Amino acid sequence: FEVFALTGAAMLNRNNWFKKAKGFDNDFFAYSEDIDLCIRIRRMGGKIFILPECEVVHYHGQTSKKMNRSFVVFHATKNRILLLLKNFSFVLLTIILPIHCLLLLFLALIFAISLKYNEAVAILKGILWNIKNFSSTMKKRKIIFKLKKQSDWNLIVKYFKIFSLRKLFKISIEYLKFW
Repeated sequence: FEVFALTGAAMLNRNNWFKKAKGFDNDFFAYSEDIDLCIRIRRMGGKIFILPECEVVHYHGQTSKKMNRSFVVFHATKNRILLLLKNFSFVLLTIILPIHCLLLLFLALIFAISLKYNEAVAILKGILWNIKNFSSTMKKRKIIFKLKKQSDWNLIVKYFKIFSLRKLFKISIEYLKFW
């Protein structure tokens, strides 16, 4: 079955696709590095599949539970923004990025109101990391877009063909529960 992306906990890659996509990006420390790689492979015309006969058990969030929560929030925030900046066109970014950042700022406000100041600051630091490293991200983006064979629209259409809106909603609810 074709899927949009795989978790790095259960990913096998053909070496030629991995090398062509320039492997994992060192700027990602946990969280979203696998999605970043899958998007780059898809951009180059590759496909991502699961083998239904294989079973992998991944205890989501087990490593994160052992880490400082603000550390997790920082890297999750930083990496989601980095993923968007690297992989999507400026046209799409003008729509998605402001909404995403507003939601992040709203979440930071909720953390602050809940007296979880470290988490609120971690969100702000994740945003600031991307501002500080914007130039190096744009260099990586330039390389990705030279290899690009698929448009944003094709990626998004493919994503929604693979994920029903009901499934996307269910995943979003689970994600919110995690926080």
